[in-house]
Amino acid sequence: MTNTLRWYSREWVERAVIGIGTAALIAGVYFDGYLYWITEQTAGTVQGYSLENGVFNRVAAWAMPAGYSLPTGITGDGQDLYVALTFTDAGPPIAITRRIVRFTKTGTLVRDMGFSAPTSVTVNDLDFNGQNLMIALVGTAAAQQIAYMDLPTAAIVYGSPTLPRLPHALTFDGNHCPAAVVVAGFYYGVTFDVQGALLTSITILPLQPYGCSFVKDGVGDQGTPDFFSGESVVVAFRA
Repeated sequence: MTNTLRWYSREWVERAVIGIGTAALIAGVYFDGYLYWITEQTAGTVQGYSLENGVFNRVAAWAMPAGYSLPTGITGDGQDLYVALTFTDAGPPIAITRRIVRFTKTGTLVRDMGFSAPTSVTVNDLDFNGQNLMIALVGTAAAQQIAYMDLPTAAIVYGSPTLPRLPHALTFDGNHCPAAVVVAGFYYGVTFDVQGALLTSITILPLQPYGCSFVKDGVGDQGTPDFFSGESVVVAFRA
C-alpha cells in the first residue's frame, strides 16, 4: 500500500496529494519545519522524510524499543518527538496500556511521560501548542476530548468538555485546532476551539485520516514546496 499525504488550506480546500512510503499502516504525521515524520504500525517504526521536487525521500527510520508497539499520534517540541503508542508489560501479570513516550529524532528513548490509559482508550493524535502537549483522546474509558499535558511534570493540567464530534486527527495553528473528525462513519475536516465549538463548516474528506500537522510552508500545484503559499494542514491517509 502506498500511503499519501494531502495538504489542505485553512478552509479545507485540497491543495496537493503526494505518495509517501510503502508502509502498510501509516498512523500519524508531524512536520518539524524540515522533515515529515510518520508513524507506521506494521513494524512499529518512526520514519522521517524530506520532500524534494515533489518526491518523498526517507532519511531516517527507527523501531520502537522492546515492549512498545502500535504507534499512533506523533508531534514534536522543536527538539524531540512525542509518540503515542501501546506498551505491553510482560508481567506477571501481563498488562497492556496506552502510553506517550518522548524520543530523540534518532530513536533514543528520553522519557516515558507517565501517561497511562487502558486499551479501551485510543490516543488518536498529538500536537504541541508551544507550552503543553495536546492529546486527542477517544474511547469508552474517556470522553471524546482534548487533554493538555504539562511537559516538565507530565501532569494532565486540562481536559476539554466532551467534543460533539470524535477527533480522529488533531493539530494546532497557533490559535485554534484544525482537525479531522468522524460523524456517522464519514470523515470531515473542521476547525474548532478547545471548548469544542465549531469555527468552520465541515468539509468531507475522501478517506479515513490518520493524523495531521500544521505546515507553515505549503505545497504548490506541482508538488514542490511553495514558500509563499501561506499555511496549510497536512493529513495522512492509507491510500
